[in-house]
Formats: sequence, C-alpha cells, structure tokens
Amino acid sequence: MSILFSSSTLALHTTESCLRLVHVILDDFEHLRYGTAAFLDISQAFDKVWHPGLWAKLQRILPHSLYTLLTSYLSGRQFRVKYRGTYTPCYDIHSGVPQGSILGPILYSIYTADIPVMDTTLIATYADDTAILASHVDPVQAAELLQQHLRLLETWMKRWRIRVNETKSTHITFTLRTGAAPPVYFKWFTHSSRDMRQIPRSKTGHPTHVEISHPLQTQTAGCASQTYVLAHRTRVATLLAQQTLVI
Repeated sequence: MSILFSSSTLALHTTESCLRLVHVILDDFEHLRYGTAAFLDISQAFDKVWHPGLWAKLQRILPHSLYTLLTSYLSGRQFRVKYRGTYTPCYDIHSGVPQGSILGPILYSIYTADIPVMDTTLIATYADDTAILASHVDPVQAAELLQQHLRLLETWMKRWRIRVNETKSTHITFTLRTGAAPPVYFKWFTHSSRDMRQIPRSKTGHPTHVEISHPLQTQTAGCASQTYVLAHRTRVATLLAQQTLVI
C-alpha cells in the first residue's frame, strides 16, 4: 500500500488528506485489522531547511537559469536581534526558507518531496506534519511494518538534517479489537541522544468520534498506551460529513 498523500504534489487540502487517512482506518475497522500510526511533527520545518541540500535538489530538477535565480534568492541573507533599542551584529543565515513568502512553501515541498515510501504502509504529509499508518491483522506485525518505515525515515532525515519534535509527535493504534500494537521507536528527535526513543503514546482527551479504552502501561515510564476503539458507525458518518478528524 504505497501511497503518498502530499498537499504539495497533489494539491490536497488538510481535510482531504485527513479523509484519505480516515478511509484507510475505516477499512481497517471493517476487516478487523490493527491500524497503528505515527504522527510526526517536523521541528522548525521552514527554518531548518539545509541550504546545500536544497540547492542539490533544485539543481537536479530545474534549468540552470532558474537554479541560479533561486540560489541567489536564498544566498547572502542575514539577521540581527534588537533588544531594548540595541542591535546585535549581523549574522549569516545558512538554513531556512522565508516564511510568509510565496516561494517558501514551494521550496520546502521540493526539499521534502523525496521522503521515503513503502509498499506496506501509507504516508500522508501536509506542510510540516507527517502521518505514517501500517495495517495488519497481527498487532505485532503492524508495529514492525511501521517501525521499518520509521527506520527509513531516520536515515533520510539524518542525511537532509531534518529533526522531529518529540513533544508534538504521537503513536496511536486504531482498532475494533482488544489490545494495542507494541510501541515503536525513533532516533532522530530534536535535542535527543543517539539512542532510540519511544514515540510517545497519545495523551489527548476524548475526541467526539472515538472512545479510549483503559490505558496499558508501556516500557517507558510515564507513557501510557491508548487503543482507540470506534464508538458508533453513525459518529463516523458525521465525521465524514464534517470532513474533520480530531487527533
């Protein structure tokens, strides 16, 4: 199930990407599978675009004239800080794309367009948010498929100097069956050590369209596992009509 739903490549809105995820989750409910998903937030996404990496990708896809224009657009930028009427010296900017500009989101989309995909998982992206979903009748196998994709993502992020915000990322299991998929782990968090870290389980409140079963303690102290169980089919119908998904 190699599917990349990207707002940048397919011109999808947030709700459309969300509905596609909902469709797969509902299919997992229908066939009594475990859908285990990692929702990742890229840390300071637009500010941390590595310029040499972006230039390398632009050079592969653009004519030389456009490539030269865009590298000139990003080169030679500086910043300084004003504090109580006093300015710091100017410093060169070596990463990031201008936020609020028309080209900013386009350049970021080009920078992340080669995010790795797998035939056995679904990946949906919108701006700096990424969702990866793996489905299987065996929760252990579902978690292993998700973990395989996360390993690919680690290698890719390390190469292109992208980090994930741990506090804004979460791991959720969607199922009609009892139990939850095992924890999954990730290394390339912001300010983390080189050791693998468990992606935090969801700690949100009760969304309108799902119920949360009793928490199952995980191997990491302070993290609880929450299995999301479909409450009523009518609630899902309402959800689809509203075109929203609360995570």
